[in-house]
Amino acid sequence: LSDWSSDVCSSDLSTGAPNIALNPLELTAGTPLAARAAAIGFDEIDMEKRRWLEVTRHHLQERGFEHQRARNFARPGFRHRYNAATVGVSYDILPIGPGAYGFVGGWAVHIEPDLARWRRLVSEGSIGVTAVCVPSTDELKRSFLITSLLELGFDREGYVSIFGADAFADFPS
Repeated sequence: LSDWSSDVCSSDLSTGAPNIALNPLELTAGTPLAARAAAIGFDEIDMEKRRWLEVTRHHLQERGFEHQRARNFARPGFRHRYNAATVGVSYDILPIGPGAYGFVGGWAVHIEPDLARWRRLVSEGSIGVTAVCVPSTDELKRSFLITSLLELGFDREGYVSIFGADAFADFPS
């Protein structure tokens, strides 16, 4: 925490980026990494992540960013609509680091999840991309729904206009 806190608190955010998303590592139950984390005190790791998010939130707010949702911040006038226009992904999300997933130019992009293989790829001059594909309609529907809910709202009419179906019929639960 102290290294990250020092880095983020000393940054001047001079890039002019209108939005900042914080994406700490999330451990999924049942995975090998989660099992190893539990063996060394997962609760402590989880609390450190919470402290990291809190320190960063305060730092960004002190520099004029608005807290948009759980881990996203925006400069005034630049609130991001994650579910805008093109099927829930109308902007590029650059995946960086092992296991990252994003959208670039409308394509789903996957980065190698295995740390050792990712390091080897990077040492060979690659950025570690292991798959690029056109996202399926189902994937885009889920993305639209999830990102809408993360915004604490849902554009039901937008969903219908993009997919020609009602979200409540597609996702009854």
